[in-house]
Amino acid sequence: RLQVGILAKEDLVDKKAAKPKRGERVQEVDVVALPYAEAMGSWRRHSPYYTESHHRFRAAVREFMDTEIKPNCKAWDDSGELPSRDIDKKMGEAGIFACLVANEGIGDLLRAHGIELPGGVRPEEFDAFHGLIFSEECRRGVDG
Repeated sequence: RLQVGILAKEDLVDKKAAKPKRGERVQEVDVVALPYAEAMGSWRRHSPYYTESHHRFRAAVREFMDTEIKPNCKAWDDSGELPSRDIDKKMGEAGIFACLVANEGIGDLLRAHGIELPGGVRPEEFDAFHGLIFSEECRRGVDG
C-alpha cells in the first residue's frame, strides 16, 4: 500500500540482511540514490537528447525555485495566500512565465519584449525536453 511520508533510515535497511555485529558500523544511505527520490529528469543526465542548454536551463529553474518559491510555498499554502506581486515580478524577470508560452515561433515576440528564458536558453532551442524539465523543477520546487 502506498503512503505519503519520509523514510527513516531504519526503513531502508534490508530486514533479511544479517544484523551488524556489536561495534560494526551500519552503511549510511544516500537518499538521492533511492529510486524516485529525485525528479526523473535527474536520472537522464546522460541522455542523448539533453544538450548543454537543458542542463543550464535545469540549473537556472532549480535555483529560482529553491531561492524564491520553496522557502515560502508552505506558508502560502497554509494561509491560503497567493504569492505577492513581487514574486510575480521576479518570476517574469527570471523567464519563468515565458516558459509557459515558449514554443516554435515565439522567439520574435520574446525578443521584442526583452524577455529571456532561464539559463540563457534561446527561444529556438526550447523544445519538449525543456518543457519536461520545467515541469519537473516546478513540482520539485513546491516542497512536495
